[in-house]
Amino acid sequence: MKTLITYYSRTNNTKKVAEGIQNKLSCDIEEKIPKTNYSGKIGYMKGAKDSAIGKKIKIEKTNYNPEDYDCIILATPIWAGTMSSPILAYINENANKFKNVIYVATSKSDDGKKTFNKMSEIIGKEPLETLMVKESELNNLDSKISPIIDKI
Repeated sequence: MKTLITYYSRTNNTKKVAEGIQNKLSCDIEEKIPKTNYSGKIGYMKGAKDSAIGKKIKIEKTNYNPEDYDCIILATPIWAGTMSSPILAYINENANKFKNVIYVATSKSDDGKKTFNKMSEIIGKEPLETLMVKESELNNLDSKISPIIDKI
């Protein structure tokens, strides 16, 4: 299955997971770059607020067309109990182009269920698989990502 991993990562935790999956699948990968600055403590608070209210933000142009892929892996940190604003922006721009989706989320403590449900609601389809990676699990990714590898 031709696969694209699309992710946003403010602290590099989600990037680490996305790259771990990409290394196993040898697939295309693309980081979503917001035009809003979410770095530092102020950026953290702004990001949480933007995500909580579902603010529509702008992201840099996408290099890969999701219609060219059989499966899109959407990887996001959980902010204020939901997906990050850059991933929400990408989903809003491309949801009708996704054939199959897999959801990946990172968090210190959230279980991801609310985030995954919201993603399905917007996209209009259920994922092939979901993966929740807590910050404490980042050093043992191989066992965590194997269910996703098995679905592709």
